[in-house]
Amino acid sequence: MSARGLKIAASLAMIMMVAISVPILADINEPRDYSEGMLIDFGRYDGVWVPMEKEEKTIAEALDQSCTAKGYAVIKDVNGIPESINGITNNSVRTWTIWTTPKGSGIWEKQNGSPEDLYMKDFGFVTFAFSYEGYTPLSCVDAEGRCIFNDGTLYRTITLAPSCTEMYYAIHGIGGLVGTDLYSNYPAAITDMRGSGRIAAIGGYTNPSYEKVLGQRPDIVIGEADIGGHLDVAKRLRSTNVVTLMLPESDSTDAICRNIWAIGQATGNPENAKVVTDNITEQLDNILSGIKNTVKKDVLLALGILPSAFTSGDNTYMDDATQYARGTNIFGEENLGWFPSSAEEVKDRNPQVIIIVSESRVTTQAEYDEKMEWIKSNNPQWAGTDAFKNGEVYFFSGQAADVLSRPGPRVCQAAELLANALHPERFSNPIPKYVSDDYKDYLTVSAGW
Repeated sequence: MSARGLKIAASLAMIMMVAISVPILADINEPRDYSEGMLIDFGRYDGVWVPMEKEEKTIAEALDQSCTAKGYAVIKDVNGIPESINGITNNSVRTWTIWTTPKGSGIWEKQNGSPEDLYMKDFGFVTFAFSYEGYTPLSCVDAEGRCIFNDGTLYRTITLAPSCTEMYYAIHGIGGLVGTDLYSNYPAAITDMRGSGRIAAIGGYTNPSYEKVLGQRPDIVIGEADIGGHLDVAKRLRSTNVVTLMLPESDSTDAICRNIWAIGQATGNPENAKVVTDNITEQLDNILSGIKNTVKKDVLLALGILPSAFTSGDNTYMDDATQYARGTNIFGEENLGWFPSSAEEVKDRNPQVIIIVSESRVTTQAEYDEKMEWIKSNNPQWAGTDAFKNGEVYFFSGQAADVLSRPGPRVCQAAELLANALHPERFSNPIPKYVSDDYKDYLTVSAGW
């Protein structure tokens, strides 16, 4: 064959290879559907996923199969509705209820029909949840609507935000973590291992590097859905068959615990995730017990001391932690998250306590006095509040600032620090007006991990 003929034959062969390989690659990159199954939601962030093929099963049959697989005893009423599952029995407040999502959706809808007349195949997800008025079952999807369940073999993990890193570490420890953002600094082992190269630095909080993430060959990447850079990287990663888990905003203790549950499910360790959420709820209960019957105080929650400083409204992690500390956020009715406040409005609302999360460190009385003098000279409206006049202004900087501003499994520590500031008479070791890396000296609760 001539040289020209060889080139033509080679070109045809290449075309045939591409034509054949395209559908094969499409099949490889098509993620397996793990959404077929049933969730049994016991409440208190305790949900058990039982995979099964839906086929022609009724929801009643799927429940029986799930309970058999897990060894749960189930007692039903005459309509096939469970009265008790694994010893958890209906009461005057909570009852076992059927919830389903439409196909292609993760939004739960309560079902009033008989489980013997409802078919699994007609819905997206199905759960029996131990529900009370206003309860929403645990989610089976992440913030992008993608199923969180998998076969439990996701070993190499990258986290794109400090809160994600702390939630993952609380469940797994350091095992499996191959990369984090540059700002993940707790526990100290994270920073040490990133410095030694054991864990890769994959970029900033808002701008992770796709190339650095992909270079670590992750099985799963965990990020925050309200950060555009995380969503962009996640989209590109999914085209290479990397699993992504984009978490909704952790704007409350409930949201934090639900996200911990989701990470536990997605990374194959739901048991440890439950230990973490149990620890959070138990310690928050202990904090509330210690300050019960105290008079709530009006609080300003601010990032810095500028007259137009960002302050917390409703739907923030700090607002929720303040409620646990028996404080009332003066902007708590403002459904704005974090927003730049008006100094005049702060003065009008007249907080009894001011909590400042400070970017610059305040670790000595001289530094504290300097900050207070600056407020007096440059922010006279704040200086006119009862909080300032009575010396009830607290600065949290360094690691203490991270605890208060970073939604994650240390929420119980944040709540106790705030409770100590608001109700020092209930604590054997009241905090000073400035707290930094020494914050643990004023805690009775631990992170538990």
